[in-house]
Amino acid sequence: MVVTDARYTTAAVSLPAPRGHSVVVYSRDRSMFAVRITASGVVLDPPELNGGVSILKSKTDYELQPVAVVSDGLYFVEPDTPTTGRLYWTRIASQPALRVETIINLHETVSLPLTLTASARNTYFLYSRGEDDETLMAPRLFLGTLAAPDAQPSPGRKRAVR
Repeated sequence: MVVTDARYTTAAVSLPAPRGHSVVVYSRDRSMFAVRITASGVVLDPPELNGGVSILKSKTDYELQPVAVVSDGLYFVEPDTPTTGRLYWTRIASQPALRVETIINLHETVSLPLTLTASARNTYFLYSRGEDDETLMAPRLFLGTLAAPDAQPSPGRKRAVR
């Protein structure tokens, strides 16, 4: 099934949505698009500019970069240059219509490409910076961490009863 046949579309990420649907998010031409898809593959949203509903627009000259889905939120980067950008977190509501419900500027400048993962309390991102290291035969990798914008309470620890 073709959702969009446009060229120069970023990699898509999928968020779970209520009622057995998924929300697929991708960017093209400085806009971020979202499409609701049912478990059987039916696209629920009318195409706008060749597929999806425009939910967010970049304020720079570069496409927004969806990075990772954590819990029910999406991390994305708004690039300032081809290799760096600002990290954001957003929650996308899928009912009654697709829209950005929450957006948080994490005040973190990151290098692209970015690999990101998160736990209930922290977000961890790997990035490279600087010249290639001759001993590693690759750029140096760095690990950054910041508090998750939607930190979930951790379950209490149970004590063993003897």
